[in-house]
Amino acid sequence: MRDPDRLKGRLSHARPLTSSAHVEIFWTLYPKKTRRPASEPAWSVIDPTDLEVEQILRRVECAVNGEWRGKPANQIPCASRWLKDLR
Repeated sequence: MRDPDRLKGRLSHARPLTSSAHVEIFWTLYPKKTRRPASEPAWSVIDPTDLEVEQILRRVECAVNGEWRGKPANQIPCASRWLKDLR
C-alpha cells in the first residue's frame, strides 16, 4: 500500500495551489480517464480547501487500492459522478 503521507508533499508549496492545479493532481490519480470536462465543474462546486483536497486524494488512492482494484473500467464511476457523490 502506498504511503498516505506522500500526498502532503504535493500540496505543500510556498504559495497556495489554484483550483485548476488541484484538479490536475486529482486527475492524475483518478483511474477512469473519461469525461474530464464534466469533472472540472463538479470540482468547482465542491471548492475544497487544501485539507479537503488532501482528504479527497487519499479517498481516491484508497478506492484505487481497495474497492476498484481489479474492476473493469465500466464499474468505476466517472470522476464527475464520484465528485458529486462526495457532496
